[in-house]
Amino acid sequence: MKKRTLDAILDEAGLLKAPYARQYAYIEDLCAKGALKPIKAAPSNGKKPPLPSAYFQPEQMRDDARLLRELAYDLHPAIRLNYYRKHLAIYGREREHVLALSAFLHQHKDLLATAVSCNERSFQIWQDEKFLDDKGGGRLLSHCGLAPSLLNFYETAEPLPAFTLMRTTPQAVLIIENLDTFYTLRRLLGESQIPLLGHTFGTLIYGAGKSKIPSFQQFAVSAESYLLDPGNRFFYAGDLDYEGILIFEAFARHFSQSPIEPFIPAYASMLAMARSLSLPKARLGQHKHHSGHFLSFFPPELVRAMEAVLESGCYIPQEILTAAQWRSLPEALP
Repeated sequence: MKKRTLDAILDEAGLLKAPYARQYAYIEDLCAKGALKPIKAAPSNGKKPPLPSAYFQPEQMRDDARLLRELAYDLHPAIRLNYYRKHLAIYGREREHVLALSAFLHQHKDLLATAVSCNERSFQIWQDEKFLDDKGGGRLLSHCGLAPSLLNFYETAEPLPAFTLMRTTPQAVLIIENLDTFYTLRRLLGESQIPLLGHTFGTLIYGAGKSKIPSFQQFAVSAESYLLDPGNRFFYAGDLDYEGILIFEAFARHFSQSPIEPFIPAYASMLAMARSLSLPKARLGQHKHHSGHFLSFFPPELVRAMEAVLESGCYIPQEILTAAQWRSLPEALP
């Protein structure tokens, strides 16, 4: 417990020359919070309403008073104070990062007019490129009452592997789920730019299954400019099983660049090739609750054939089609 004069307390708060009503309210607030304890034997300051000229101040309470004053007067007005006023201990732990954010908003807010990556913005503000992403930056913004959008940054993901045959637009783009098929088609098109199942594509993209969903979410950031042409059409081909359908529907939900369509000739040829074969059993534990969006692209006879495969507990891998089938015209079901 430390003895302190009224003037010293007001001076530390920057209120020594403030109107007396404000001084009085500040001291009374600290007393109500237990941050100050009036010394009864101390003389009055001679003003109305009177205040004792000296107080006891516990060290921890003194620190709390300093933090409260900092919250009230030192931070950028965009930072909301409600959470930290109620959780001073948390503010004490996060104070260094809050002050860095406040200083950035005071001095460099104009930089927010230009979108940058998450890591770039994180380094601009905290000199730590990982703080926003995985070191508590999101939690700190929440405590400050700030939406992440205020910082105008974009998330990044690994670019999608692509094989470009032409950059003219508009063009058709084929997304392939499996790596073997992607390599087969890349080699095929590298040798001769022949149509695939009767269709010409300008670019092949390796979709790599559900692990690449974040890349599709950030496609507009990572893709080459010609792929962002609004006239392009995107087609998808993968395994015919529940997981393959769910992957397509996830890509379709998260891909804002353009609608994605199943490459119907590929699925028709897969079904035609499978008619005389004993199909492998689908992996156990697959979720079967797709939205129906995938099937909505197909004519009724193909939907019936696909549903028969799915309901049998089997699946058709994309690798059923070799280079010979991709070079041919699509087979039709009877």
